[in-house]
Amino acid sequence: MYNEYYSSITQTEDGKIWIVWDSGKGGNDQQEDLFYKTSSDEGTSWSQELRLTQNTFDDFHPCIFQTADKQIWLFGTSNKEGTYDIYYSTFKVDTWSSAVRLTDSHNNEWTPSAIQASDSSLWIFYNKNQEIFYKNRKVNTWSPEIKLPCNENVNEDPNIIQVSNDRLWIVFHSQRANNYDLYAIVSNLTPFVTVVEGSIDIAFLPPFSFYLDQNFPNPFNLETSVSFALSKASHIKLSIYNILGQKIKTLIDKNMNVGNHVFRWDSRDNSGNTVTSGIYFYRIEAKEFSQMKKMILMK
Repeated sequence: MYNEYYSSITQTEDGKIWIVWDSGKGGNDQQEDLFYKTSSDEGTSWSQELRLTQNTFDDFHPCIFQTADKQIWLFGTSNKEGTYDIYYSTFKVDTWSSAVRLTDSHNNEWTPSAIQASDSSLWIFYNKNQEIFYKNRKVNTWSPEIKLPCNENVNEDPNIIQVSNDRLWIVFHSQRANNYDLYAIVSNLTPFVTVVEGSIDIAFLPPFSFYLDQNFPNPFNLETSVSFALSKASHIKLSIYNILGQKIKTLIDKNMNVGNHVFRWDSRDNSGNTVTSGIYFYRIEAKEFSQMKKMILMK
């Protein structure tokens, strides 16, 4: 019996499921290596267990995913150079590449979490000295290592996901007030701006930038909601326009505080008349931000 530890799973474009994990079965139970299996029938049957690393060092904390060019990327931690560093390999045309060392600060980096974002850039987050650092890769070049701007506490075990075309969420646990709790940081994708963080068990996470959401529901019958977020207090105008570009309704024209806001439109114009079915536009304007989106009224 051997200890099976950290695992990572992904499904590739062809439907194949890949699972990779670290285990002590490669040598003695004090040495960890990476193993993987695949399934082409949604887990009904699995391939033979294959060993990825075969050396006298520890290889653990895998993170696997597929990029848009159909390469499979595998990140992990290894102490083959004396300290724990992040390495990666790629799999394409049935062959794994040699492991490439990504970090070399000799300060022990581990627990990588990585994704490919919508702009094709790669992002990896990892631990070093009880803090979280990251790198990104564009046009085959990795950026310098950057510290994630968290509060000065013990911050560990990052997990990253892209939740929209321009936002990254990084969830991690942090020791604050003598407890370990989960926290989240949200950021723009390009550029990765100064972020705002908050405990994920609170209802309100302050927005890191201005943004305007798509109205909901859309299409709608008589009533719909428009939501937006302000990263700082601003004078806001929120207006509705018809297909001819004529302003028919002013929903907001006032100073508003930082935060998330929701306003409803009941399909009435500034004169109180219900407008006809059709395509309309809503536009938000602030000193540093403006955006317009389309909505459809169907009675």
